[in-house]
Amino acid sequence: MFTPWEEPTDVFYMFRANYASKKTDPMAYIVSHTWPTRWNSPGVKDSVVVYSNCDEVELFNDVNGESLGKQKRGVIGTHFQWNKPNIKYNVLYAVGYVDGKAVAKDQIVLNSLPKSPNFERLIETTNVLAAQKNYQYLYRLNCGGPAYQDHLGNQWLADQQLSSNNHHYGSTSWTSAFPGVPAFFASQRRTFSPISGSADWKLFQSFRYGRDQLKFSFPVPKDGEYLVELYFIEPWLGIGGGMNAEKMRIFDVAINDKTVLKDLDIWKEVGSNKVLKKIVRAYSKAGQLVF
Repeated sequence: MFTPWEEPTDVFYMFRANYASKKTDPMAYIVSHTWPTRWNSPGVKDSVVVYSNCDEVELFNDVNGESLGKQKRGVIGTHFQWNKPNIKYNVLYAVGYVDGKAVAKDQIVLNSLPKSPNFERLIETTNVLAAQKNYQYLYRLNCGGPAYQDHLGNQWLADQQLSSNNHHYGSTSWTSAFPGVPAFFASQRRTFSPISGSADWKLFQSFRYGRDQLKFSFPVPKDGEYLVELYFIEPWLGIGGGMNAEKMRIFDVAINDKTVLKDLDIWKEVGSNKVLKKIVRAYSKAGQLVF
């Protein structure tokens, strides 16, 4: 049900739809979040499937807009399926109901289709990326992603493998112990889900994951105290609701071997696919900040 890197697969949600309690763990999951290119144009499609343990599920082709109809739950082993739906827009939005009340929701954004009329409801423009006053930014790094310019005009550097030249920034992971293995293999991923807390989805939809061997190194002009902004999302746990993911992913963050964040639990603080920002102070060592 999970990949070796602990990402839930579709069968995980199918299992929960059949066996999790609708009273305590109501959930809905549009199949599949990893397939945003399934259609290249609008029109009548074969089917859309939703895994859910709710009494009823209503599927929309917009954010609470164009309804494709409501269906009732069948017997165990069956799922909610809309056959030959007329898909006009790029948003599929599902709402699950128990005893007539909306208790779970899920949404996906499809590539190559026209923007839905209510698409802007998914976008939150915030100041989470605003620069601190009176600070000169040495680096903005898009972990796991390419170079990027955010909506404020800030330039973010592409993630890159750390070279033997310590005058350049870069990252390393478990692959550094295995010559010939691609540098980002099994430590880089992306999500296609909407991101809450920022209008810059592309910045946060690509990310790195790992344990003690995932590191980022940044050379700095001189040793001293530096202000560091760290951004996180929880891209996997809690999708579609119905699951208390507290303590399912807990980790520390250290800079130059000093712990600056202890027992960080992203889901507990902000939930799934929402930006979490932390600001810490750290001291460089030998002209480097190593995370």
